[in-house]
Amino acid sequence: MTDEKGSEIYRALNDKAKEICAAYGIPFNDLYGLCVGKNLQKSDGVHFTQEGYVEMAEKTADMLRRELSGGK
Repeated sequence: MTDEKGSEIYRALNDKAKEICAAYGIPFNDLYGLCVGKNLQKSDGVHFTQEGYVEMAEKTADMLRRELSGGK
């Protein structure tokens, strides 16, 4: 969703997810933060471009590597 109201909703949901993860010591992979301000979504507002999927996969793989190696 690219409209302002949608952005506010996603930002609030992302903030709440971060808060909950922090409270329970759960690592948080902020893919929303990665995508904000970048043109990584297709015009349908749901799916991502090839570049978007690649960036999200790289960020997720980096986080998994870090967590599996003890959070270093």
